[in-house]
Amino acid sequence: MQQSMENQAGLQWLGWAQRLQAIAQNGLTYTENPYDVERFHQIQAIASE
Repeated sequence: MQQSMENQAGLQWLGWAQRLQAIAQNGLTYTENPYDVERFHQIQAIASE
């Protein structure tokens, strides 16, 4: 039972990381603001940890 709960928590974290990665990629694709580019790079780095 405990392992199942740990698996679910791990899958939730994976889902969040994938969503953050997608948000960062979309932001980098469409932004022209250099400050936003830096922020999206930071989000990518967090998502890949």
